[in-house]
Amino acid sequence: MSIEKTRETRFKIVEETIDEQSKFDKIVQHVREFWWHYVLYIMGTSIIVLFICSFIFDKSVSIEIMNSWVGIVLGVVATIIGIISMFLSFYNLDQSIKTQEKTLETIDNIKKEIINYVDKTSKETQDVIRRSQETQVSYGKSNVRASFRGMGENRNVK
Repeated sequence: MSIEKTRETRFKIVEETIDEQSKFDKIVQHVREFWWHYVLYIMGTSIIVLFICSFIFDKSVSIEIMNSWVGIVLGVVATIIGIISMFLSFYNLDQSIKTQEKTLETIDNIKKEIINYVDKTSKETQDVIRRSQETQVSYGKSNVRASFRGMGENRNVK
């Protein structure tokens, strides 16, 4: 009973891990598809807000102000994208490590199977050689016995 419970617990943990990974994979995929929409939205919204603020506060927006505003917005967007990029690079590193571990595990399993197969075939080959030697030895003994019998009969004849 306890072994079955342990197996069920392990399977639940594995299923939960797979569910978490698939959720995380979906989030990563969403960020990959969404980031450029985000950048365009922030840039467009910031310029629109800049012009609306210029009408509300009755100040004219010069190229100098617009350049500094765009620089600030681009800096903020670059920082956010950099943080997301760093997060995704760590995620990709974790995924590559997991893939490498699975690959090494598969290679070890194949290696064990090959070693077991070689051991099995070498034992079979040794058994075949042993049987053939035993057959040859028994055949040789019977020939020697027959020849000694023949010699004994020749002695009695003389």
